[in-house]
Amino acid sequence: MCEKLKINTAQLIIAMTAVCLLFAAAGCTAKLEQLQAGSSLKGEGAVAEAPDAETVQEEALQTQPEAFGPKTNAEPETSANSELVGSWRAYSEAIFYDAGGNDWLDTPSTRRLELKGNGRWEFGSSTGTWETAPVTENDWLKWEVESYGPTRKIVLNNWNKGVADGPVEESGGRIDFIWVIYHADPPLVSYPGQVQIKFGHA
Repeated sequence: MCEKLKINTAQLIIAMTAVCLLFAAAGCTAKLEQLQAGSSLKGEGAVAEAPDAETVQEEALQTQPEAFGPKTNAEPETSANSELVGSWRAYSEAIFYDAGGNDWLDTPSTRRLELKGNGRWEFGSSTGTWETAPVTENDWLKWEVESYGPTRKIVLNNWNKGVADGPVEESGGRIDFIWVIYHADPPLVSYPGQVQIKFGHA
């Protein structure tokens, strides 16, 4: 009887060991299948391949923030009249009377025509705006001067309560003289006539 019990106990132990081994084998197989299926904590699906270095670099460049401010290599614009900005002094001043004849006028040597970069001019206590424009055939007729080469003129608005203009004399890429021509009446002058002032660099 005791021997049969020992045999049965041994057989039971062997059987239980076999069952445990079967369960262990089944668990390993399930884990292996799970890994092969590519499941993860974020959900089931195929396992993603690791990106290569080139792909990572391209994505990094695409996601970099753009530089602040406008993208431009343009140089600041400069005014075509910048060479006129500055101080100019009167070299000569003459009047050509409407009735005929002409005369020289006295111009204070300390008086300067100031052309500002903001488009303003000053001459003593007088002030206004200035600009340049192409010389036309009508300009030569108005000035009563034959065309001798200048292609630009300076225009001074509010000069003597009107508009004065005159040719801009240029040579070698620089401005030599500018003329201010306008009509004047008494009491500014003795008799009505056209005043011509020649300005040079101060």
